[in-house]
Amino acid sequence: MPEAAGGQARIEPIIQAFHLFSARHGVVLGVFIPTVTAGAAPLLPALGYSVCNHA
Repeated sequence: MPEAAGGQARIEPIIQAFHLFSARHGVVLGVFIPTVTAGAAPLLPALGYSVCNHA
């Protein structure tokens, strides 16, 4: 068995596991990030205002 083929065979399950992980956690991040952004959005003008006042 050539070394290149053996190396590819070892990497393949890792790639598959990564894709599975991404598929599962991509949904979580897809929900989590907009939720956090929406939660932070009202604070941003206040934060910008205080930064401008202190500058």
